[in-house]
Amino acid sequence: MDGATRLSAQTAVDKTRAVILIGKPTIEFGEYLRGELAVEPELFHGMTGRKDLVAFGGGVPLLADGRLAGAVAVSGASSLEDHEIAVRAVSVAGS
Repeated sequence: MDGATRLSAQTAVDKTRAVILIGKPTIEFGEYLRGELAVEPELFHGMTGRKDLVAFGGGVPLLADGRLAGAVAVSGASSLEDHEIAVRAVSVAGS
């Protein structure tokens, strides 16, 4: 992505790994954790402190016959933009 930092490449890899581990988009995982913050702050801080999990947008599962087959991850724009681009990429890959 034009203007993205070199750190974005590693962040995309981290988002891919997180999707494989949690089986859902990273943006949904972040929303879930933020919802749990008031109820169980230990969960929020414990999960966001793990280096193998990303709790912001840009990682999306790639499904084949309803099963997790991989992930698409984008990094370099805002979290929401990264998510939207990854969703578009998955929709193209699925067709």
